[in-house]
Amino acid sequence: MLLQIVGVVTLPIFTHTFNTTQYGVIGLALVTSSLVYILVDLGLASAAQRSYFDRTDEQQSERRAVLLTATVTETAIACAIGALMVALRDPLSALLFGNPRFSLLVVLIGVTLPFTALMLMTREAMRLTFRPWRYFASALIAGLGATATSLIAIYVLHAGVAGMLWGLFAGTAASAVFGLAACRGAIGGRLSAPELRVMLRFGLPLVPAAFAQWGLTFADRFMLRALSTTSEVGLYTVANQIAGVMMFVVNAFALAFSPYILSLFADDPEFEKQARAQTLVYLTIALATVAATLGAFSRELVALLAQKQQYAAAYESIALLAAGSVAFGINAVTLAGISYRRATHWYAIYTGVVVIVNLALNFAVIPPFGQVGAAVAQATALILLAVLYYRKAQSLYPTPFDPAKVIKTCVLAAAAAAVGFVPIHGVLLAVALHAAAVLAFLVMLRPAGVIEAHEIDQLRALLRHPSASWTAGRAR
Repeated sequence: MLLQIVGVVTLPIFTHTFNTTQYGVIGLALVTSSLVYILVDLGLASAAQRSYFDRTDEQQSERRAVLLTATVTETAIACAIGALMVALRDPLSALLFGNPRFSLLVVLIGVTLPFTALMLMTREAMRLTFRPWRYFASALIAGLGATATSLIAIYVLHAGVAGMLWGLFAGTAASAVFGLAACRGAIGGRLSAPELRVMLRFGLPLVPAAFAQWGLTFADRFMLRALSTTSEVGLYTVANQIAGVMMFVVNAFALAFSPYILSLFADDPEFEKQARAQTLVYLTIALATVAATLGAFSRELVALLAQKQQYAAAYESIALLAAGSVAFGINAVTLAGISYRRATHWYAIYTGVVVIVNLALNFAVIPPFGQVGAAVAQATALILLAVLYYRKAQSLYPTPFDPAKVIKTCVLAAAAAAVGFVPIHGVLLAVALHAAAVLAFLVMLRPAGVIEAHEIDQLRALLRHPSASWTAGRAR
């Protein structure tokens, strides 16, 4: 959660310094970095996780070799691509930002790549070996290092928009060095060419899916610049950073859930189905609660965090982006069946289809509606993707989900979020009514049948006697 928290906390500082056009350039640079990393990863992070749990606890040397092979391969690819970006910095700057004078941004993205590979792969090792505090330390070093360096570069050295990427470089490099020191016992042994071939067979089909996912999530920034203005990109970037609070929940949950559910699948497949089905309901409630809150308080959040009046219109996209994040978060639970059957090609197929839909919608709605049109296109596409993944996963590996509860929760949350679009005069009155809307959403979960009576009783027992309830749960 830490990197998203840092991004929200520093938002008022940077929006006070940069205008919407400059903030749009920063947004384009950051999404470019995420695009290039897809080439670096080659699906190896996901493949390493799958291969890691193909070994038992008694096969620790083989597990270490899996992580070493993935880490070395990914870092070597990162060095090659980073060097290529530095060599082609001027044409890439003109292509990405419409101006070759931003070539320094391209250089900074390129030199950061190898450290990004090391940072993320060592974090993967921490995650798979269940070392949450080391993972937290890695994120803390990256987040605080990036923030401190950015502030120094922008306000002391007057580096302008490049200061943001200097900060990203410094934080990533420091976190990578820490990761190597913290994972000495988890990554080791010998490189394994046969294991690399196994991981590439699993991971390469994920690459087009990852590119498609990137296009689905980030290409709208470039389309906004082409079909509207860079200023609209700035508004959209602010809206995404505020709606990015959703990723607090999604990322933290997905990072912990994936290795847990894979280990549970290996030990008790039938219980894994029941646990995952119940998890979907609770996860949807958590995501929908955050989305309803963001939507209802969108005007107040923009006024508080962005401060400048020129950013005020950013509130219009927040609820839509949050809705898309709910759909994206649900995938963490529903698409496990595709991974279990090693049918990863469906990721590429469905994401590719949805990207085409997203691009068509962007062409249709960005010219008349700007950033709001981009948000509508993204939310529609992510919801469609969630439906496609759910249907395919159920056909490959049926799980007793209750889709009616998910739909009811989302509809109630949408109604609460819609209150944020109604102009209300007076800050205190607006805050009171928006809080009442979110509370009404939570209250309605019981009569709607999303939460059942025995679950409320369990929650009360947990709140009264948390230690006893935890012990009983482990015994069951």
